[in-house]
Amino acid sequence: MESMSMSVRVKLSVMMFLQFMLFAVWWVPLAAYLGNIGIEGNFKSLILSTMAFGCLASPIIGMIADRHFASQKVLATLNIVCAIFLFLAAIQTSPVALFVLLLIAMLCYMPSWGLTSAIAMSNSPTEKFPQIRVFGSIGWVASGLFSLVALKVFKIELFDGTKLPMICGAVCCLIAAAVNFTLPNTPPPAKGQKASVIDA
Repeated sequence: MESMSMSVRVKLSVMMFLQFMLFAVWWVPLAAYLGNIGIEGNFKSLILSTMAFGCLASPIIGMIADRHFASQKVLATLNIVCAIFLFLAAIQTSPVALFVLLLIAMLCYMPSWGLTSAIAMSNSPTEKFPQIRVFGSIGWVASGLFSLVALKVFKIELFDGTKLPMICGAVCCLIAAAVNFTLPNTPPPAKGQKASVIDA
């Protein structure tokens, strides 16, 4: 691909921005929140390991998307499911329930990093990809502003260490899903190819 419209470039950049911001806004303060609700020791370690468990699913979900579904639709679906489980996690204090809910959320979220890159690379010239991908890093940094905005706008005393970051993450997931449906169609690049466990 030699060129792309400004509209597509903006959509891809917003996709990257939201996809990384929605994770950082709740993941970074998660350890403090777990401590505040009395979850320590093995359960705290297990819950904080859900990101790593989610990474294990990424190749499998990516392989399915590559062969059967348009990438932007898979991304939108994963974001919607992730939002649901983040909302549910925000109202739980049981360590077992939190582990299960956040594990499912991470199984949906972690494949999104590969999907966003695949969508961006499929719809932009090679030399433009870094300029689009950098918005993911900007989104990660921007997530730190949530606490400042929440303290000022909503007049609350504490943001980090509460369930509010997870609620914000869930809302961002839904916004990201809405943006995903506006992205250029990215058909499965490996449609018709056989899948195998070795490939995954």
